[in-house]
Formats: sequence, structure tokens, C-alpha cells
Amino acid sequence: DLTVSVIDVPYIWVANSSDNTISKHHSVSRIEIARYKVDPGCGNPSRTAVNDVGGVWVACREGNHIVHIAPNDAFCIDKNNNGIIDTATVVYNEDGSKTVNLLEPDDDDCILYHGVPQTADDATSDAQNNPVPPLSSGEVGFRGVAVRADNTIQLGAHDYMAGHTWLGEYRYDPEQPYQQDVNPGLFIIDHWYIPGLEHTDWNGEPCSFDGGYTARAYGYAVNQSGDLWVSSLDSWISWVDLDNRRSCSFSTPSTYGIAIDWAGRVWLGDWSGGSQIGHVFDPSTKSLHSISQMMDGQSFWNVTNLPSSQYTR
Repeated sequence: DLTVSVIDVPYIWVANSSDNTISKHHSVSRIEIARYKVDPGCGNPSRTAVNDVGGVWVACREGNHIVHIAPNDAFCIDKNNNGIIDTATVVYNEDGSKTVNLLEPDDDDCILYHGVPQTADDATSDAQNNPVPPLSSGEVGFRGVAVRADNTIQLGAHDYMAGHTWLGEYRYDPEQPYQQDVNPGLFIIDHWYIPGLEHTDWNGEPCSFDGGYTARAYGYAVNQSGDLWVSSLDSWISWVDLDNRRSCSFSTPSTYGIAIDWAGRVWLGDWSGGSQIGHVFDPSTKSLHSISQMMDGQSFWNVTNLPSSQYTR
């Protein structure tokens, strides 16, 4: 017997990097319904990933902080036990203007976690030997975040932590008192150094890996098999079989955003500055297809009337 469960999570989460806030928009009404302030250690909140109930994980480009926000009041935590959920709101006035009411992260009951992930006591030896390093403000840290099917979090990095990827587990015991960074907390349970893994592909055949840039991640996506795909500005993408600890890289233009479709194809936003707006990598044939025009054959850039300076966005 097959059963289908439909969860209504009509939210679009937007990281406002220069404002150090996270906005939640309703995709049906198309209005902002909440905005959350992140802690000072989270500089430039950027990458986002959504879990199976609509909650968001946000990776901060500076300071190595991770933020987790609940999708709605049912998942929030009454931190001060006052019997109500205290959280940020957006109120719309009669003239259509809006008022944003922010709370400090520790006072917002819907900000479930914010901080630098700590290594779990029961983590693998690889994770124990490679903890997430604390970074100062301004130092470039996390550049990739993806939610796996079991709701664990895959985290990746650029620059100072290039080539490293960590698996984090969110832990919360409602029977125990709330304690920031402890209950709940994000705990690292495994670690991989991608360039140092075995280099064989999904068919068991030897493959290449461009270790010259030590796997500087710019975006993360996890496919249906739990494998990790990594986009990079360094003209390649990488595939990581996390379960069997092996990896391959494939030559592409410089890429930025990344997503996986129903067939396991890897969709990539372009960052090369050319006429392409994106690319699709098909693992079944190991081939790359570039996209530069609309379905009617017109140039995407001409139809959208965007200036050439936007080609690399």
C-alpha cells in the first residue's frame, strides 16, 4: 500500500545579506510575512536550504555561523516559558506600508538555533579530528548548505575551509530546559575532505578530480540518492558519494546557484560572464547543456532587458 502525505509549506526564504536579516515570504499572497534578525556573529547570511516542514537553514558567509528558523508557531520554542510565542512580525498598515518588528535572536522563539556547530561526542573520528573552525568577522566561511532526506544538514566551505564538508544533526529535547547552542543545538557527526576521497564514479570507474582549487564550494545540492553536488567559481562541479566516500569533478564554466531536478540532473546558474544564463549537467551521459535563450529562440538577456553587468549575477 502506498500513502501520500502533502505538507503545505508555501514559503520563500530570502537571506538579506547586507541587512543581516532573513525574510519569510508567502508564495501565494506574495507578501513578506516575517523578518528575523541574525546574531552579530552571522555576517552576510547567504545560502539557504529548507527542510521537510518548511523551516529554513541559513549559512553565514562570515563568522561560520548557522541559523535555523521554524516555519510557523507550532515548531517554535517558548524560550522564557511565558506561555506565548514571542517572534518577529511584519504588520501591514491601511495605506499598504508595512512595519517590521524585529527581536534579538535569543528573544525570538522561532529562531531555533544560531551559532557555530559543535562536534558531537558520538561523532566519527574524522569529524573529531576536523572540527568546524571559529572564524573572525570578515573571514569567508560557509558557502554551501543542503538538507538531506533524514533532515541532517550538509555544510560546505570556501577559502579558509576549502574542500571540507561536514554533516550536522539538529538535536532538541523538549523535556529538557532550553539552552542556546546546547538544547537545541547543531552538532557535527561526520566530516569529509573531498579532494582526498577515492576518485571513482557511480559506475565504479576511475575519474578525475581537480584538486588545484581544493574544492572551493559555492553551492550545495543533494540528489535523491543522498549524493552531494557542489558548484564552484573555479570552472568545475564535483560529485560526492558521501556514503562510500568517493568523489569526481567535471569541467564546466564558472557556476553559482545549484539545484537537482526529479531526474537527478544538476541545474547550475552561470557565473562566467558569457551569454549563457545557466547549464544542465546530466550524470547519465556526463554531458553539459548550456542555456542562453527563451523557448521562442530569443536571447534571455534581450527579452529581460537586463544590462550586460547582470550577466554574471
